[in-house]
Amino acid sequence: MAREEAIILDCCYTGKVFRGMIEMIEKGEIPKQKNVMLLHTGGLPGIFSEIHEQAMQQELWQDNIKEFSL
Repeated sequence: MAREEAIILDCCYTGKVFRGMIEMIEKGEIPKQKNVMLLHTGGLPGIFSEIHEQAMQQELWQDNIKEFSL
């Protein structure tokens, strides 16, 4: 998700919520033709150090002039 959409999901909370949403869609509990909003409240970026920030910035924004900041 981070590489393709620049959305970081942690493996404990937002990752599980996202996977649960996908499973609900696959099971038909959420119709595929319906719009769904998954509210990502953040929190995860606050645990990254400057080294993590620089690595993400380099990977996610290699071809972009804008700076990535947490």
